[in-house]
Amino acid sequence: MKIEKDITLSDGRVLLRCCRMEDAQEHCNAVRESIDELIKWMSWANEDYSIEDSRTWLKACGTIWDKGMEYNFTIIDSSTRKIMGWCGLNRIDYQNMVANMGYWIRKQYCNQGVASVAAMLLARFAFERLHFNRIEITAATGNIASQRVAEKIGAVREGVLRNLLNQHGRILDGVMYSLIPADIMR
Repeated sequence: MKIEKDITLSDGRVLLRCCRMEDAQEHCNAVRESIDELIKWMSWANEDYSIEDSRTWLKACGTIWDKGMEYNFTIIDSSTRKIMGWCGLNRIDYQNMVANMGYWIRKQYCNQGVASVAAMLLARFAFERLHFNRIEITAATGNIASQRVAEKIGAVREGVLRNLLNQHGRILDGVMYSLIPADIMR
């Protein structure tokens, strides 16, 4: 599915826009600032995360966006224009119109409702623009913050999936949440 890269999603306070190469330094800074939390839950996060890692990821974001394989967004504070985090849709199954939603928030913006606003904006985009039938959110059983975000946006907890996640060699159970259009289109 072809979606223009200049799309923006906003509630007035939080703005989502397509990831850009010029975000590389700020992305790297945010990862490094947040590494203690990210490394627990994100398989790509590591102590040696570098600017080159950010450039590689951001370059891939453009390519996979063009192919409709993933839609990754930078989360920005609408008033200050500071980058607050990232969110996206991945593991897209067009046959069944299902995608996985992921998000992470820069340490200095945690516990401010940013993730839930971004997740809701992203869910509306998925249902209204991409016409998905289902969005899945999976979080390690110990990742309470991510689970709270899913619950705040109205996702339904479907259960615990055993041995779902491999985080740096640790095999973790994951909690599966789902959203369908009826959950948010009220």
